[in-house]
Amino acid sequence: METANKTTNMNDYSDMLSLSQVRRLLPAGPNGKRPNIETIRRWSIRGLRDGQRLESIRVGGRRYVSPKALVDFIEGDGLGRSVRLRGRDRDRRLRKATQALRVAGIL
Repeated sequence: METANKTTNMNDYSDMLSLSQVRRLLPAGPNGKRPNIETIRRWSIRGLRDGQRLESIRVGGRRYVSPKALVDFIEGDGLGRSVRLRGRDRDRRLRKATQALRVAGIL
């Protein structure tokens, strides 16, 4: 089993998110679409060009992401760099994603 962030409590899987759940939490991009699940999977396996990776674990062939790992990825400019947003657009999308996590009871 792959290990995610060493600070993440991997013994508690109750709050882990599937990649499809992660997709539903992310805001739509400029094209009006959310990131494809394969894109999210790629973020978790290979990461971005700058080396930042969405931390995940694999259980039974499926990948899961902790809410903390998702927030760290978003706040670490992961999404901002991948779609090349700057300034207000980046801040607005970050607020939207954080709000979606709060509404879902994750934050």
